[in-house]
Amino acid sequence: LQGDWSSDVCSSDLLGRLSRKALAPPRRGGTLVCIGQPVREIAEAARSLAIDVVVMTTHGYTGFRKMIRTSLAERLVRDSTCPVLTINEAFSDDRHRNSGILPITNWKKILVPVDFTKSALNALRYAIALAGETNARITLFHVVNMEPTHPHPAVINLGDVQKEMRRLVEHNLDVLAQVEIPDSVEFEKSVQIGGTTSEAIVQTARQLDSDLVVMGTHHYSWWRNLSQADNAERVVRTAPCPVLSVPEKAHPPQSESTDAESNVLCLNTIPSPRTEMPHQPKYHS
Repeated sequence: LQGDWSSDVCSSDLLGRLSRKALAPPRRGGTLVCIGQPVREIAEAARSLAIDVVVMTTHGYTGFRKMIRTSLAERLVRDSTCPVLTINEAFSDDRHRNSGILPITNWKKILVPVDFTKSALNALRYAIALAGETNARITLFHVVNMEPTHPHPAVINLGDVQKEMRRLVEHNLDVLAQVEIPDSVEFEKSVQIGGTTSEAIVQTARQLDSDLVVMGTHHYSWWRNLSQADNAERVVRTAPCPVLSVPEKAHPPQSESTDAESNVLCLNTIPSPRTEMPHQPKYHS
């Protein structure tokens, strides 16, 4: 919070009243008021207090408002070292208006975007732990970015290429599930060929009526952040359900490195349609 000593006292008093009103005594962990830049102070407080998860709403700015103002939630997703659970304001308003309550943790359908990186594997382990608690079904989702670089793409049977890529990705998702997902947790897989990753995630979450999206975050350098937002930040902005963003260095429940982990991460080395097209004919001028 930004302000002087008097606003500090006022904020502390307001937080105390909110805590007493909203939380049962056994669940009251205390209140904390910091003076400074919000994202930096929240991230530092989460580190110093060993917080397991930060929960906050996001405004979901789009268009011109997005150009001039990045939401606090999106910036925290980028900088936090612990998972961040974000809830879009519009989503929470609709659920509250329709049902009178906000079933934030009654997750039955969890969407997990997978790009076969360590951060995605980390997010999947969080999703598995949550699914075990709520008896939820997990959907493993992957987007194949089709960007052929052959000088004569028209002669390539793209239908066959897409079919082969789908088969390969579905096979890798099955291997991932076999290694990571216990028999007690139900799962399904979904693969989309083409499209923007973040838009595909949001669209799929809406189509499946997902209760929660759990996805890994990649931390870019400051200069790259100026021109490119992470997929997680884009999803946080427009998702139709809560999003749990898991940084790569977060420690999921029962996360122990095994030989199987290295095998799963090797799935990320599969040929990409951007770099290798099967049976490409050679042309001579």
